[in-house]
Amino acid sequence: RRAMGCCCSKGGVEDAEAREARRERERERRRATGADDEDEDDAVSSSRARVQAWQMEADEAEEEDDAHPEPDGLVGGLDEERAGKWVSKSARNAMARAFKEALHSGKYRFERDKDNALSARRLGENHPQCRGNPLAGRILASFSEKRDGGLRLKDWIAACAVLHPDGSYPNKARAGFHAYDFDADGVVNEKDLIATLRLILGDGVSERQVIHIVDQLKKKFDENNDGVLEEKEFRALLSKDDIAQRFTMDLYGKFM
Repeated sequence: RRAMGCCCSKGGVEDAEAREARRERERERRRATGADDEDEDDAVSSSRARVQAWQMEADEAEEEDDAHPEPDGLVGGLDEERAGKWVSKSARNAMARAFKEALHSGKYRFERDKDNALSARRLGENHPQCRGNPLAGRILASFSEKRDGGLRLKDWIAACAVLHPDGSYPNKARAGFHAYDFDADGVVNEKDLIATLRLILGDGVSERQVIHIVDQLKKKFDENNDGVLEEKEFRALLSKDDIAQRFTMDLYGKFM
């Protein structure tokens, strides 16, 4: 699996110039959004800071030379990883014990299949590994084979294997793609991006700001200009910070 991260600079001068250019872009964004307005309340200021961070991540992604690995380049393929075939027997047993404990706790009960499934939504809201991650419930739901929001043991093992810190980037990106695809039509369209940004950034961000970010994301990542992001295009959207903060969860570590 190839490592992710920014490439090395060609020299100290270029690095300094690049940093100064980014600072200037940030100053321009702050002036454009009115982020320096002293009358803004704390909630809105915080939301704008998240907007600016999102925009800076998108800009910096263009400067990275290392492309994320393609799924076809993974030995064994994505399905084998999701089936838990890349983990040890002891890890699979730990996953099963974690599932059993979560099921018996009652905190994550899936009402339509109480005895066999966990609720992805309740896991996202209450599991310690999901705290502070507004996308957690949708990410976990992407592993539901029945697409009903319930995680059976097979689904749970897939989530444990993929979301673990050792899980592959392409499989984490696939989970992200389905989490962003709100209407489940197989592409991430403008409405999907707006809904996801609203979930991540909160209510303090204006509609104009959200639409601006969506336009920028489409401009940067919609390679064939068809107005939607297909899975391959979507993979380029996720930064290494997204992977670390939203798509990495150790759901069974305490049982190892």
